[in-house]
Amino acid sequence: MKILQIASFIGNIGDNASHIGFNNILSKHGVIPNIHSMEMRKFYNNYQGADRLHFDKYFVKFANTFDRVVIGGGGFLDYCIEGSQTGTTINMCPSLLDAFKVPVWFTSLGCVPHFPVPKTNINKLRTFLEACFNNPLITINVRNDSSILKLKQDIGPQYAEKVTEIVDHGFFYEALPTAELPIKNFIAVNISEDQLPMQRSSGRVINPENYYSLLAQTLNELLTSTNKNIVLVPHIYSDLAAISCLLNKMGDFEIRSRVTIAPCIQDITGANFIFNLYQKADLIIGMRLHANVCGLAMAKPTIGLQALDRVGYMYQHLGLTNRTILADQNFAEDLFNLSITALKHPNEYSSTGNLRQLKELTMTHYQSFF
Repeated sequence: MKILQIASFIGNIGDNASHIGFNNILSKHGVIPNIHSMEMRKFYNNYQGADRLHFDKYFVKFANTFDRVVIGGGGFLDYCIEGSQTGTTINMCPSLLDAFKVPVWFTSLGCVPHFPVPKTNINKLRTFLEACFNNPLITINVRNDSSILKLKQDIGPQYAEKVTEIVDHGFFYEALPTAELPIKNFIAVNISEDQLPMQRSSGRVINPENYYSLLAQTLNELLTSTNKNIVLVPHIYSDLAAISCLLNKMGDFEIRSRVTIAPCIQDITGANFIFNLYQKADLIIGMRLHANVCGLAMAKPTIGLQALDRVGYMYQHLGLTNRTILADQNFAEDLFNLSITALKHPNEYSSTGNLRQLKELTMTHYQSFF
C-alpha cells in the first residue's frame, strides 16, 4: 500500500515515537506500507528554504497518486497560527479539499492552542472542518490530549461530534533494544523550557525561577532519601536549556556523583535510544506529552509534571488522575511524596488504567481505513 505521510520527522523524539507507533498500527493490521514521507516543517509559513512545500493544487494532485494520505500525528490543528488559511499549520485553501480522490486521514492531531488565537482563526477552522466533512474520503481524528474539549468549547459541539478521539499513536510505541547508558537504579526526568510561557486553562502562570527551584528541591530530596540516581532526558535541543537552569539550582556534589544527562539525539535513532532508556528507569517524571505517553505504553511507573492541560487530560482519559502534579503550584512536597510512593509500589504505579480498551477502540477505528 502506497501511503503519503505528512508529519514532523525532525521535531522532537516524541514525534518520532508517535510515527513508530503508527507503523506498529499498520503492522498489526497486516499492512505492508510503502511510505513516502514529507516533512511538515517545510510547509510552515516561517520556513524559507528553497525546498519549501505548499498545500496547493499541485500537492493535492501528487497526493492523489497514493493509496492513502495520512497527515499526523502532531499538533497540526492548533488554531493559533497567524496568516494561515485555516488558522492551523495545515495552511490549505478549504476549496482544495474537494479535489482529494483518495482516502485522507488527519489523524492523532492536537487541537489545543498554547498561544493567543487571532480573532479570525475560529471561523477559519470552522470553514476548514466543514470542507473536510463534505468530502466522504476525509476523516479527522484528534488525540486524547483535550483536543476534543477545545473543539467543543471554542469551535462548537456540532464540529466536535464529527471528529473522533483516538489515543495518541505514541501509545503503540514498543521499545527496541539499543545501546545503553552505564547507569543503573535511576529516575528518568524530562523537563522543557518552551512549555513554561505557553497558555493553559484558567490563565495559570508558571514562574520559571520558582519552578526550577521547586524541581531542584524535589530531586535533591529524592537523592537524599533514596539510593536512586537521576537521569535528565532531553527530547529536543531546547530541553538542554531547561536542564541547564535546573542544574544551576542543584548541589554541586550531587550533580557530579549521581546526576547524568542523557544525550540529545534526534530522529528515529534518538527516539529508540531515549525510550529504551525510559524502559530501564525505575520511575519516569515527564513534562512533555510523549514522555508520559510512551512511559505508560511501556507500563512503567510514570508521573506527569503537568505544565500543559493536555498531560492532565490524557491521564484523566485513562482513569489515572492521581498520577499528575501541577507545575504551576508549590509542587515540591507533592511531587516528592508521589515519587516515593511510586518507587515503593511499582506494580500499582505501572497500571495503565483504561489504556488497553482505548487502544482496541483505536485499532477498530483504523480497520476501516486499511
